[in-house]
Amino acid sequence: MQKDVNDTFVPGETRIKYGGAFFDAEDREAIDAVLDRNWWTIDEEARKLELELADVTETEYATITNSGSSSLFVMYSVLSQLGYSGEIITGAVQFPTAISSMVWNGFEPVYVDTEKDNFCIDVKKIENAITDETVAILAVNIAGNMPDIDELIYISEKYGILLLLDNADGFGGFWDGKPVESFFDMAITSFHAAHILNMGEGGAIFTSNPKFNEVAHSIREWGRVGDTDSNKVFDDIPADYPGRYIFQYLGMNLKPLELQCALGRTQLKKLDIIKNKRSDNFDILKEGLKDVDQVNLPEVYYQCKASWFSFPMNVKDRAGLREFLESRNIETRTIFGGNIMRQPAYKNIGRSSGELTEANICMTDGMFVSVHPNSTPEMMDYVVKSIKEYYNEF
Repeated sequence: MQKDVNDTFVPGETRIKYGGAFFDAEDREAIDAVLDRNWWTIDEEARKLELELADVTETEYATITNSGSSSLFVMYSVLSQLGYSGEIITGAVQFPTAISSMVWNGFEPVYVDTEKDNFCIDVKKIENAITDETVAILAVNIAGNMPDIDELIYISEKYGILLLLDNADGFGGFWDGKPVESFFDMAITSFHAAHILNMGEGGAIFTSNPKFNEVAHSIREWGRVGDTDSNKVFDDIPADYPGRYIFQYLGMNLKPLELQCALGRTQLKKLDIIKNKRSDNFDILKEGLKDVDQVNLPEVYYQCKASWFSFPMNVKDRAGLREFLESRNIETRTIFGGNIMRQPAYKNIGRSSGELTEANICMTDGMFVSVHPNSTPEMMDYVVKSIKEYYNEF
């Protein structure tokens, strides 16, 4: 029988998981308190969580949703409903909903290659992709790592285009001493159970633009003016009509539950603990694998203080290594969709700017292993030992 992570670690028997909740009694009590109130839809816990998230990210506003994918959809929908249209430049290594939600909102993805062993967009190749149709750049913090944010800001200001961030993997990351979300016109994150903070499912959009925030909140809640009895003046709407039934934008119901928001608040209190445990585990892997020639370690900019979701790497004989590690109960993953343009649903969507050499290498060689906060240094040492053992026999 597979042992639980809370039991004594038994090499080869205890599963070293890449995801799962970092969950304690305080989290359970927060959920129970909402259940005791018998109130399900977002309310006071949601409002407090949004203020706390904005404070942590040093942005003016946060809008919580029921998933990171919903947050992406709302982010693009804000732009499309405010009149933005055209192309969005992004890296070819992607999670699919960053692209599908872009396309559903009328934007065309333009892909540039990823940076060698960084896995994020190669910022040096962005300018060649810019056209008169370019409206924004979407950066994606793969596994918590970051592209060159300073250069992104320079390009954005030079060409007058928006900066967007998909930080589903790396909530809590800093660039040059500031929360990474604070550098972008809009940014999103995910609170999926596998990610840094856990609401079971959940996400958020961050911005310091008051109009973007207003529209994001509306789209999340059916497109209505607000959860209020107050009215705004609209043609053909009776003066006594409540705001909660006046629909100003094309919206959906993308709200989380109130109990999820309560969980989000207790999780947020543990952010530094979670980040530090993940960082310590990352460092053990990077130090332990530095002399293994068959492993290309992740490259990180000096300004980047990542909140690591996992340990990404390009490796020789990925299929064989993954099978070997799984036989030892070490969970592995490929790096999401790899080169998204090679995925069946995305082959005819968007266009590439230049060769996608590194994205293709990621597709064939890229993988990651856990740095989960439930994993102990002993577990990380076992992962290092196992990888070395495989390549000694390879």
